[in-house]
Amino acid sequence: MVGSTLIYEPNHTKLVALSNIDNIDDFIYLDLDYMMTIDFSTLLLDEDVRWCEKEPVIYDPESGIALLKIDPEGLQRILDQAGNIDGKFSADIEKISKFINKYDFNDIYERSTF
Repeated sequence: MVGSTLIYEPNHTKLVALSNIDNIDDFIYLDLDYMMTIDFSTLLLDEDVRWCEKEPVIYDPESGIALLKIDPEGLQRILDQAGNIDGKFSADIEKISKFINKYDFNDIYERSTF
């Protein structure tokens, strides 16, 4: 796996309390195969929304892993572009769409490596 992991958690204090950002087995999550923060941000360059909040919820400089709160409007714009996204990213977009349909736009976080 090269891509990021999206996590659904309505109670963000549970995420903030993580002692190890790799320990997400108790959460609902989706591993992406290819897409990462930079890919989502690039797709939104010409938009008036961001992929995620500026400051991470958690950042571990030793591991280079961050937990980012996803902007629901940015996520919606990504999904709105699904028909224009092809190649290896299209499968990730389809997985995200199914994940969001099952859960919610408002409580999504991305575990990303920097």
